[in-house]
Amino acid sequence: MERDRGGRPPYPGPLTPAEERVLRELRKGGTNAEIAVRLGISPETVKTHIARMLSKLDLADRRQLAAWRPEAGWRRLRGVLAVPAVLSSSARPMVWVGAGLAGAAVIVGVAILIVALIRNGDPPPAAPVVSTPEVEATSTPVTASPATTTATSAPTATAATASPTSTAPATPTPIPPSSADPVVEVSSSMHTCALRESGRVVCWGENWWTDRWPAPWYDMTRDDARQPDPLPGEYRSVAAGYGFTCAVRKSGELICWGLDWDNFGDGSPPAGEYRAVSAGWGGLCAVRESGELACWGSDFSDVAGEPPGKYRSVSVGVRHACAVRESGELVCWGENYAGQASAPPGEFRSVSAGEAHTCAVRVSGDLVCWGNNQFGQTEAPPGAYRSVSAGWPHTCAVGVSGEATCWGGGIYGGMDALPGKYISVSTGPTHACAVRESGGVACWLANSYRALYGSLEASPSGKFLSVSVGDVHACAVRELGGIVCWGHNNYKQTDAPPGTYRSVTAGEGHTCALRDTGEVICWGGEGDDYESVRAPSGVFRSVNAGGQRTCAVREEGDAVCWGREADQFDSHETFYEWDGSARSVGTSGWDACVLRDGGITCRSWLDRAYWEGGGPPALPDAPPGQYRSVTVGASFACAIQDTGEAVCWGDNSYGQADAPRGAYRLISASDGYACAVTESSEVVCWGGHGDEFIALDAPPGTYRSVSAGYGYACALRESGDVACWNVRVFAGANVPPEPQ
Repeated sequence: MERDRGGRPPYPGPLTPAEERVLRELRKGGTNAEIAVRLGISPETVKTHIARMLSKLDLADRRQLAAWRPEAGWRRLRGVLAVPAVLSSSARPMVWVGAGLAGAAVIVGVAILIVALIRNGDPPPAAPVVSTPEVEATSTPVTASPATTTATSAPTATAATASPTSTAPATPTPIPPSSADPVVEVSSSMHTCALRESGRVVCWGENWWTDRWPAPWYDMTRDDARQPDPLPGEYRSVAAGYGFTCAVRKSGELICWGLDWDNFGDGSPPAGEYRAVSAGWGGLCAVRESGELACWGSDFSDVAGEPPGKYRSVSVGVRHACAVRESGELVCWGENYAGQASAPPGEFRSVSAGEAHTCAVRVSGDLVCWGNNQFGQTEAPPGAYRSVSAGWPHTCAVGVSGEATCWGGGIYGGMDALPGKYISVSTGPTHACAVRESGGVACWLANSYRALYGSLEASPSGKFLSVSVGDVHACAVRELGGIVCWGHNNYKQTDAPPGTYRSVTAGEGHTCALRDTGEVICWGGEGDDYESVRAPSGVFRSVNAGGQRTCAVREEGDAVCWGREADQFDSHETFYEWDGSARSVGTSGWDACVLRDGGITCRSWLDRAYWEGGGPPALPDAPPGQYRSVTVGASFACAIQDTGEAVCWGDNSYGQADAPRGAYRLISASDGYACAVTESSEVVCWGGHGDEFIALDAPPGTYRSVSAGYGYACALRESGDVACWNVRVFAGANVPPEPQ
């Protein structure tokens, strides 16, 4: 599988960012051509976006579309999200991320769960009364400052279609204790930040853009996991938003770093002294020392225009915000299409604003939730609670007993909190983190992401001819020619049709296979919107799927590619053909490379004008030489020369283009790493120089072939058995060890 990951996390809602831009211009009026001029795209692209929006929203015409207001919904997490992209309807990003603000894609089995920072002693003392989108309330003397929330998740995984040989879960990573400086607050988004008793802030998690190709509007904080402070100083409150972080210094100064796009400005807060800050998807609110609120952010957030008065705490969701007055009364404002801003009467200790629902803890300790309940996220279990964090399809809370519980998720799967005693919890798009009573931090993934990061080690039993790994599923061809698939099945990508096959290839949310007759057949995908499953007719030698694209070599030597026409791709280049003499072809969601006459030429799927100066660079042609195979990963590619040596080029942010010397039979590139089978039948992997990678080494043995996927890799042993292993975890939930 050749992956297109690495850029965009999941986007929040049923529309992609590009569609939302078109919709905003449509509401201003004008023809497709006029809208195209204002956005700097083609009229055909505008027409395509409008047609897609009408279809996905089930609307009749442009007038209805202009009057439409969002309903809670998900696309793929791409993204990375994406996330990973197949994780969302949301996802995203993401897209390229991912993934993704949403999608999309939006996954099976066994978790990589992270535990951290345990200390002995009493719970940390009370911190300033503040809430980021996660808010805390205590009905016991134990209190702590609340954490942040903005959350999205991905589809739940289905059972594998073949019986696994192993189901052992990955064990949580042990974290060295820090008894002298306990954590008092944690805040999770796509990255996570923790505030220690000393005022020191530590952040870890995703930092896609600056790690790979600096873009003018993003600068996330994954690498801050290795720094004592994201920005020097001592803090009293921290809030992790979507691509940015804000914190209040002990002096009352409020600073932000990270996200910077045109309608967000430089992220600078209004002048003044503050107690606390809350960060949402693109908006922020802070409580001044006077108790008054200040709110600002992107046009998307809808949280500007804060109500007057004196407040104890505030929480920002995706497009609405809520605050607790000094009297205990709740006030909410912003978008209210699901009733998320319709606060109930009563006296409250805290409130938490999620994507389109809100939860609050009453003075009595009772928990009440309202707004969108599409995924069961407002159906709080009865009981008395200390704190609550409203996410997207999930909600997590800490009871007065100190135990954490999560609910919601619907078809996207729930969250299983780690056992322990906690003070507060913060729910992010893909994971939740909580402050232990002992002063440490524990994090856990949404069940759908647990599938993406480690569950597919459970490979089927039997003898096979080949294996291929996609984003969150894998498929293999049995010795008799049948296909078995396992892993996530949100788009029916594991529902292999009967028949006799030569080979199989797994993409992001679809699968393609080559029949004995030479016919290419594909399945899965997102229905009519997913072009990767629409294989052309003819007789083919080979087929390769990557991201949401597929390429194949015809019997006569022509290479052809097809795939999804997405918002970030050039709608005029979704179908490639190379005439004659093609030996092999590889693709990701971003690029395609074809081997012809010993040389390798590459073409990009991306419409780089969409990224407004950012985005991944185009993948160049291979260095001059004679080659026998090519494989394409996320913005890099590798090939085997006729001499057997491996050559890689393109993005090298994880060391993935530094192929070790040696003689190789086969090579497979993914996102941030590559694996190959040597002439001595060993599997060698390289790259993976990032916080989310945990192990690249294959299990001991001799192998015929290998396939590198996003979160795991599989290889075919000489015996015909399949072996799979986990290679990465989600960085936001991977609590870093203490800096030395």
